[in-house]
Parts: sequence; C-alpha cells; structure tokens
Amino acid sequence: MSTVPDVLNSKNSTGAVRLGNAVLRSSLALVLIWIGGMKFTSYEAMGIQPLVATSPLMSWLYHVLSVQITSDLLGIAELSIAALILMRHGASILRQGPLVQARLPNCRRPFHYRAPSSRIRHDANATIDG
Repeated sequence: MSTVPDVLNSKNSTGAVRLGNAVLRSSLALVLIWIGGMKFTSYEAMGIQPLVATSPLMSWLYHVLSVQITSDLLGIAELSIAALILMRHGASILRQGPLVQARLPNCRRPFHYRAPSSRIRHDANATIDG
C-alpha cells in the first residue's frame, strides 16, 4: 500500500498528480516570494513592527537591530523558504540536518522507517520459554 508522499513523488504517478504537485508547490513559493519581497519596503517594515515588538520570540531583535534591518532579515528568511520549496527535495533538507544526512545513505524517506522488530516473523509454534 502506498502513502500520499509515495504517490506524489513516484515516477509512476500520473501526469495530473505531478502537475498538481508542481502547481501547488510553485503557487506557495510565489506567495512567499511576494510576502518576503515586501519585507524590504519601509511600508511593510513599519506594518510588521507592532507584531514583531510584541512577539516573545522576536522582540529582542529590535534591541539589537533597527526596524528595517529586522524586516530585511525576515524577508531573507521567507525568500529562502520559498527557494527551498521550489527545490524538489528542499523539504527533506529542512527536516534533516547535514549530520543526519551524512549518517543515512537513503535520505529521501526519513519518516518511512520501520523498527527492526516489526519485520521479524513470529513463529506460531514458539513458546515464551523457547
């Protein structure tokens, strides 16, 4: 039985599935490029200032950097995410760091790993004592 990621990334997928996958991926990237590109304007930098200033995770940025530079950094992050989405295997790069990729030779399906105990055949005649 194949899972959804297997169907979407399979070489045997129909053209409609592959086309739909490409359209969804590129439209999401287009929106992120649009929003990330707007972060470089002063209008958008002033627009996100109250949101960033009250954020518990990002409010410290205004103590270190100016409003525009903080907005520029957020724009760079959003454009980088859009570039990774446009890359075919960008999601797997984000899910796994370089050290994990160095240890695992097959990094395409990191979440389809089965524990070794699930592959052991159980003998119906075996007893607990042996």
